[in-house]
Amino acid sequence: MIAVFVLAFLSAYREIEILINRGSRKIEHFKIKFWQTDHNSIWKNFDSFHVMGGLFTVVMFYAFYLSYSEPYFLILFNITNSVLDVAIFIIAYWVLFYYIRNLFMHIIFRKKAYRQWNYLLPVPELFRKKK
Repeated sequence: MIAVFVLAFLSAYREIEILINRGSRKIEHFKIKFWQTDHNSIWKNFDSFHVMGGLFTVVMFYAFYLSYSEPYFLILFNITNSVLDVAIFIIAYWVLFYYIRNLFMHIIFRKKAYRQWNYLLPVPELFRKKK
């Protein structure tokens, strides 16, 4: 039940931010704070939109893990249900989820001339060489 509450909170936060950004709502009507980052810096993915989306996904996969914590699933896949196993499960699915999401957002759904092929290689910009 806690996971449902947290997911609802994160979803509402992101939705309000989307509505404010597109002009459907006014920021003055809300008491929650949003933070922005410079989208030309290496920290561009640490604005409230990206952080809330990432947290939503982590909580979602934790709930997904808990739903598969049935004894037959654990025995079948030899999972010991330790903290490390939970962390590895969540991180692996989180990375896979965002990799597939980026493929759709930056390559598949874009017109041919505007595809961003650098998203095929999931290397953070922090480690890329500057031109």
